[in-house]
Amino acid sequence: MNQEVTFMSDGACNLRDLQYYMRPNAEHVLDYFHIAMRITVLQQMARGLPPPLTAAAPAAVATLESVKHHLWHGNVGRALILVEDFTDGFDLIADPPPEVRKLRRYPSDSAATSTTTPI
Repeated sequence: MNQEVTFMSDGACNLRDLQYYMRPNAEHVLDYFHIAMRITVLQQMARGLPPPLTAAAPAAVATLESVKHHLWHGNVGRALILVEDFTDGFDLIADPPPEVRKLRRYPSDSAATSTTTPI
């Protein structure tokens, strides 16, 4: 029980529950592949923005690509700032369409389900 343990996972809740049960004080690490997959989903959602927001899609996709780049190079702080700026930009839209509401909500839903350390 005194041995330090690090779990690497995809952040799934059921697996996290098992990890906490086995070793409550263990470090939990979310691997880069699964983080990149979540960002790719966001990029696809950004590409599908309806008019008149279609013009914002390339900038949104580029920002998310920059997030992946910063995470890959270990700059988690900068990546988190970019994600916050990304979601804040959509908060400025009055009466947003469903696509924008979903795009704005997805990063916080993902963060809520995985409170692990990204690698």
